[in-house]
Amino acid sequence: QSRNGLVIKEMPYQVGKNFPILASLTNFPVIFLLRDPRLNIYSRIQKKIEGGSSPIFPLQETGWELMLEQIHFCEQHSIPFSLVKADDYRSDPNNFTMQLDRK
Repeated sequence: QSRNGLVIKEMPYQVGKNFPILASLTNFPVIFLLRDPRLNIYSRIQKKIEGGSSPIFPLQETGWELMLEQIHFCEQHSIPFSLVKADDYRSDPNNFTMQLDRK
């Protein structure tokens, strides 16, 4: 049986208003990747500079508030989810996903 999943990176603003639609299409727990906030912010600053933009960006782009909203959405709509350290997931995503599927 084919399974559809959704992995939300540590900067979930990229999914934004499309999250409810995407979350409703999954038949696998939504995976929220969590990363050290210092690394998130440093990475975002670097990407802005590389793109020729100002390194200053709105708080929303850190993703923490939006991720909390997305987690609440999952709770309110009985959509299974898992909070995962990004480094753990990235080290072996296939194995991690298979373990999550067994739960």
